[in-house]
This record gives sequence, structure tokens and C-alpha cells, in this order.
Amino acid sequence: MGDKAQNSEPNWINTDEAEDVAASVRHVLRCWTMISDDDQAWKWVALALHSALQGACVNHLVSTASPLGIVTKRNTEEWTAYFEASRTDPEVAPPETYLLTLPELLKALRKPGSVGGVGDPAAVVITDKELGWLRRFNDDLRNQFVHFE
Repeated sequence: MGDKAQNSEPNWINTDEAEDVAASVRHVLRCWTMISDDDQAWKWVALALHSALQGACVNHLVSTASPLGIVTKRNTEEWTAYFEASRTDPEVAPPETYLLTLPELLKALRKPGSVGGVGDPAAVVITDKELGWLRRFNDDLRNQFVHFE
């Protein structure tokens, strides 16, 4: 066990948003190879794929004032108020973060300005049919694996 057993500090994984997306994609590929031998591997394909998609959306949409751009409307207001208050009160506590769902993140990608920022008319092209399929993937497949309704 060496140093780990003697070290009283907890072990943490260091990662960032981009590495997390890459790790999720790698896990999709690992689990994909197991499907022919283990039907249960489909669950992990779906969960890792969801993680990769959500992470990619977050990476694309987050503003320079994280987490703005990826949280609910109400949470955006809370974070904006926090940023304003923290300019004069260093003791103010940040609010909780309430991330948009994958379907909401995908809809946000479709809005003008999601590619280059304010004033840029570009958006990620996701057709209504594709958005519908991705919503079903989230609601009917991913959520069933997570929540077992």
C-alpha cells in the first residue's frame, strides 16, 4: 500500500471539463466492446454517452462567468446576484448550482450566439427530429437506467 496507506489525506481524481468528456467517450468505447458478452453493458454505454453529450454541451455553453450559460433561469438570477454582491461583500456565499437537463442544454446550443458568443448568429445545428431523438434517449433510456421508474 505504500504512501497511500500512510497518507491521511483523501485521494481525489484531478480532472477538468474537457478531460471528463474525453474520459466519458473512452468509457463508451470500452463498454461497447463488452455488449456482445454482457447485455448489462448497454446501461454503461448509455450513461457514459449521456455524460459525454452533457459535458460537451456544458463545455460549449458555459460563459466566462461559470456557471452562467448552463444553469436554470432562476439559478442564473441567483448567480448573477451573487457575483454582484461578491464585489462588495467577500463573505457572501455562492448559491447552489442547478444545471440544465441534457434536452435543455441541447436547445440552448441551437440558439443564435451559442457558437461564438453574443452577436454571433451561428448556432449548433440540431434538427427537430434529432432533438426529439436525443430527448427520447435522455428521458426513455438514460433516465430509466438511472431511476428505474
